[in-house]
Amino acid sequence: MNPLVPTPLDSAAMIAALLGSMFTAAALVSVIRADRLTGWGTAAWVLIVLAFPVLGAVAWFVSVRQRRFVPSGQDIDRSR
Repeated sequence: MNPLVPTPLDSAAMIAALLGSMFTAAALVSVIRADRLTGWGTAAWVLIVLAFPVLGAVAWFVSVRQRRFVPSGQDIDRSR
């Protein structure tokens, strides 16, 4: 076997790394463009996403989704 030719497992690992990098980059762009965060909140989320690339990105997208969507039948009280 030639060590210079990647095996199917190497190819799968490269694809997984590429997808993880793209997911992390998308989370960073989303954090930076978020309107609801203050400067320190943005800095904290950027550090979380960079420290834990895939898990931090998942945590960011889950937190955004939970804030954005309200279960049906409930009104948002905007008077506070």
